[in-house]
Amino acid sequence: MLDREVDAVTDDQKYDDKHTVKEGKAFVIFKSKYAATAVINKLNRSCLMLTDQRPVLGCVGSLRKSDDSKLFIGHYKIKPKRLTEDARSAVATSHCSQENTIEYSMGMEWRTLQEKTERWWKQLHEKQAKEMMELKKQLRIQT
Repeated sequence: MLDREVDAVTDDQKYDDKHTVKEGKAFVIFKSKYAATAVINKLNRSCLMLTDQRPVLGCVGSLRKSDDSKLFIGHYKIKPKRLTEDARSAVATSHCSQENTIEYSMGMEWRTLQEKTERWWKQLHEKQAKEMMELKKQLRIQT
């Protein structure tokens, strides 16, 4: 009986990565108000399950025209900025120092000295650790 009462169905489905339906919405238009309320009542009284164990829920709704068209005032055209003479003749500069600058050569010298001092500190710490181990061994022997 209700099959003849359905006029149109619109569908909105959401898919996951495997292209299977995870959530779907449908808007069904019935030819009579009686048929619509009968279906809603039947869905509320019993639980209709789909083959993949998802329940079918229903509620009464109506089609409304969107009020967004009232808010749309038209298209804006944005004119591109014209570059000034200074902007056109500006030279692009690098954020890192170049090999042909004094900054680069001084930085390389600094880095070399820094590596040397890191090695000195490492050797000093290793030497002190050995001395501490020997002192601990001597203390254990004496006690």
